[in-house]
Amino acid sequence: MVQQGSSRVLSIIFYPSYAGVHEDTLELLFYDLSRQRSFVITRSVAATVGSKDDYDQFKVKVPYTRRKKSHFTGTIVPSLRSPAGIKTVWAETLSTFTPPQSLIEATYGPHINLTKALENVKGWMPGTLNAQSYPWWFQVLLFLEEEHMKSVLLYRSLDSLIVFFKGWI
Repeated sequence: MVQQGSSRVLSIIFYPSYAGVHEDTLELLFYDLSRQRSFVITRSVAATVGSKDDYDQFKVKVPYTRRKKSHFTGTIVPSLRSPAGIKTVWAETLSTFTPPQSLIEATYGPHINLTKALENVKGWMPGTLNAQSYPWWFQVLLFLEEEHMKSVLLYRSLDSLIVFFKGWI
C-alpha cells in the first residue's frame, strides 16, 4: 500500500537476450481505495546493453539516404534466348507414379469430414518417425499435398479455356 504524498522506489531487473538498444513501455497499475477506481501510470524505459563505447562507435551518425541510380555506359549484348528457355535434355525420364487410390479416397473422398480424414491419414503413416520410416512418412505427405494441389487447380479451372504457348520471345 502506498500512502498519499509518500514515495516508493521500484527496481526493474532486465534480462536481455542480445546486446543492443532495448526500448519498452512500463505500465504500473494502481488501485485508489478512496475512489474505488484503478488507474495506470506508464513510463518509457530504454536500456543500452553491451559496451557503451561500441554502441557509440557503430550507431548511425547521419540519416538514411537512398542510393543514387548508376548510369551504365557501355554496350549491352542481347541474348537470343534466356537460360530458362533452353530445353533440358534429360538422360533418363522418370516414370509417372500415382498415389495409392485408397489413400486419396480415405482422405479426400465423399462424405469424409476433417476428423475422419485425419484418422485415415494417421493409419497410413508409420507409428514412429525414425531413419527407417521417414521415406514413407514424407511420401504419404507428398501424396496428399499433390492431390490437394490437383483439387485446388481443378476447382479454380475455367471451363473451355484454351491456353496457347507461343514459345520464347
